[in-house]
Amino acid sequence: METSPLSDSRTALLDRIERVLTCPTDFHPTTPEDLLAPLLAELSVHEDDDGAIARVEEWCRHLGDTVRAAESRDTIRGFLAEVESWEDWRWDLERAYVDEKKGRIEEICQILARLPIEWLKGRVTGIHSKRWSIDYHG
Repeated sequence: METSPLSDSRTALLDRIERVLTCPTDFHPTTPEDLLAPLLAELSVHEDDDGAIARVEEWCRHLGDTVRAAESRDTIRGFLAEVESWEDWRWDLERAYVDEKKGRIEEICQILARLPIEWLKGRVTGIHSKRWSIDYHG
């Protein structure tokens, strides 16, 4: 059975979307708008005889958890890069420098405490912490 160029294009688009959806390290908070939306628009001109396009479109409508996870990951990576850029601790550091870093660490801890990490972990594992009662799903 020979495939048409249009069918090959449809398959290639579906494969590209699947690669985006299955590669969490390359998924960013803007991926749905920047990458998936144009691919879905391109895909919409093709026939959906087997329902594959409808399935992919449905998956793409449910990326809220993935976007929140990517936002959390990017926030944590940013803090990690910042902290790693600080000079190593020495006992002879200026008091003002130490106070500045201490204040920044407190800010970082407050921001990390607001991230939906436990909620996301529960969504992925199915195990929910009893102490985590805020509903971030909205």
